[in-house]
Amino acid sequence: MAFACPRCGLPGQVFKLDAFWRSLAQDAELKAALAPPPTRAVGYAGPAAVAVLGVFAFASGNTVLGMLLLLTGAVVGFVVSRAVDGARRIRADWERQLYCRHCACQFLPEDAVL
Repeated sequence: MAFACPRCGLPGQVFKLDAFWRSLAQDAELKAALAPPPTRAVGYAGPAAVAVLGVFAFASGNTVLGMLLLLTGAVVGFVVSRAVDGARRIRADWERQLYCRHCACQFLPEDAVL
């Protein structure tokens, strides 16, 4: 099924954005403009380490500090997981996008003219 650009209506110049970006030369002007969103190097090591410290503090008898560290590790872990999910969603949207070479329009397939 050929998609047509929602802006100019031409179906012959519409390509998947990720494939078009990979086909560009390294020194092409559009290479930086159409680049995929940056991937974050987010890890769960920090929140896990805080939670383990909380367990050790809790086991050693310092209940308040242990509960505080456990709660902090859980909250930071939740925030990190939300950031990772958001980055994955943004990357998935970029991989789904189409690109019209005629009018330099980026759009999702559901916005295209069939």
